[in-house]
Amino acid sequence: MVAGLLILVSLAPFARADQTETEQRNLELYQRLIAAENSGDFGQLGHLFSPEFRSVVNGQPVEGKGPSIEVETLRATREAFPDYVAAVDKIVARGDHLAAGWRITGTHTGRHPEIPLPATNRPVDFSGCTMLEIEDGRIVRALNYIDVSAVMRQLGVTGVIGMLAYLVGGVIGVVLAGVAFLVNRRIAGSLPDGSARLMLGLALGAIAAVAFLALSFRLREILDAVG
Repeated sequence: MVAGLLILVSLAPFARADQTETEQRNLELYQRLIAAENSGDFGQLGHLFSPEFRSVVNGQPVEGKGPSIEVETLRATREAFPDYVAAVDKIVARGDHLAAGWRITGTHTGRHPEIPLPATNRPVDFSGCTMLEIEDGRIVRALNYIDVSAVMRQLGVTGVIGMLAYLVGGVIGVVLAGVAFLVNRRIAGSLPDGSARLMLGLALGAIAAVAFLALSFRLREILDAVG
């Protein structure tokens, strides 16, 4: 009850005088959604979504459909962050669509299936936005955008990924240097001129170095994206 009242107060400044009845109902629906998230009321949360509900997170469609998508997501999140709190920063309702910017805080004291770390006991504070499509008083589609990199950075995952990237990059560098050395020995043996052999060695070394740096940076980008 208290959580619901707090959400009502927090959303009051975003209401418009010319709000239609549909838009007002949709705002109230989102108020119940945030209240259910903050209280961990999985039963109430399930009633807010259509059986045909579909979700997309950061451009990637979530497998399956129906309320269970959000219920299981919230359940996993609250197990990993028991003090999870969502607060609304901005919200706009237009017809059957609603867009909201939000901020989430919590402490990582449990495991989460999408976080490759045991509990770190670190606090997180990150933002995102949600766009909802609502029909007959239930949410049928959600587009969620979450600042995953901020979460991972606050939990220390970025540092782990960086170390892994440089470790693998180092191995790649050694392999490239070995290949350059072998190629240099094979070709240089047929060159009578010492300066030509030197230039060949420098050229192969430069190519190996550039390839090593390019692969290392690219690997870092890939691992950051996966993380």
